[in-house]
Amino acid sequence: MQFLRLKRSVVIGAIVALLISGLAGLSFAQMTQTCESCGMMVAADCQAHLKVIDSNGTFHYVDCFKCALKILKNYGDLNITSTCDWNGPSRQITVYLKDKVNITLVNPAGAFYIDGTCTKNRIVYDQAAADALLANNGTSQYITSIQNVTIPVNATVMTIAQAATMYAFTSSPDPTPSPTPSPTPMTTPTAFPIHSASPIATPTITPLKTPTPTSASSQLLTQQCEACGMEVPADAQLKYVITDETGKNHYAECFMCALNLCKNNNQLNITTYCDWYGSNYVIAVQSSNFGKDVIVNPSAALFLNGGSCVINRVAYNQTAADMLQANSFSNNTLVEQRYALPLSTKVSTVELATVTFSQNKAILNPSAIPFTLIIGVVAGVAIIVLTVVAYYKFTKKS
Repeated sequence: MQFLRLKRSVVIGAIVALLISGLAGLSFAQMTQTCESCGMMVAADCQAHLKVIDSNGTFHYVDCFKCALKILKNYGDLNITSTCDWNGPSRQITVYLKDKVNITLVNPAGAFYIDGTCTKNRIVYDQAAADALLANNGTSQYITSIQNVTIPVNATVMTIAQAATMYAFTSSPDPTPSPTPSPTPMTTPTAFPIHSASPIATPTITPLKTPTPTSASSQLLTQQCEACGMEVPADAQLKYVITDETGKNHYAECFMCALNLCKNNNQLNITTYCDWYGSNYVIAVQSSNFGKDVIVNPSAALFLNGGSCVINRVAYNQTAADMLQANSFSNNTLVEQRYALPLSTKVSTVELATVTFSQNKAILNPSAIPFTLIIGVVAGVAIIVLTVVAYYKFTKKS
């Protein structure tokens, strides 16, 4: 009788172990993913907000609707399901796209796309939702965490079909539809908040002066980041000036991406400026041997890595780094990067960061497995093995 009770306990233990392993697997499935288009992190709220499935039933991960359109070329056809950025889950939007033949089927037909970068584009159920969203500076309670920023009141509004023609199809006929005018906001938007704190100390090293931008600076065309694929607007091109040994220009939309380019180029010169002190405090990086040999001026320059493109900073010295950690950004930080730095932000010298990135092939937006999850999986497997061994021993003994 006692043996039967013990045997029953062993079986129950095995079932519990299987449940633990199953929950661990479910937790792993809900982890942060990486956008297939731009390389940014796709958090759980983004995955719930935007579902992308190809004709084989495979799920794909993107951080915004524009990125969903851009990956069509990789799969031929896609089914995209989203919720309205103004009305939320009560208003669902479905889009079917087929490349080459340029098919776009949208339900509801009156859905609109508001153009912008990854953090600033929106998808809405109808014109009324577009009007309300723009009147509220592009924000609502249903906006995902990565898109919780204000957008311009004159942002371009277009139909989903027009957006597909612009970003999705690889061989599109000449577009003929007339653009939909941008809705007039109902209220005056609030200006984007800017930290106005001033540095509390002057660096001991006299910084180099940055050259005065030419009049052509305002006419720079938007480029594509060579590291993550995101857009590099004019302000980012002026902040991160990158050239190789032949004098060819390279483009990166943040300092982390700039450092990541070193591993793909034998020689690279990066010139930028401190995110706290501003453009008079120049930071120069000379990389050779694909990022393995690095000279940084000033040598005390620090890199603050918050984990993604929009939450990393470069600081002229320790004082500037301390102020950035306390305030997250300053007036000298690019507008598209004015996000709060997480408490987990890692600080290292620029030299060490460059060398480290040259040794890692997938450094951007890592979807690292949480340590607790690893422990859970290992514990679950260990319990299964022990219970199976114990079961067979007791069976043999009986």
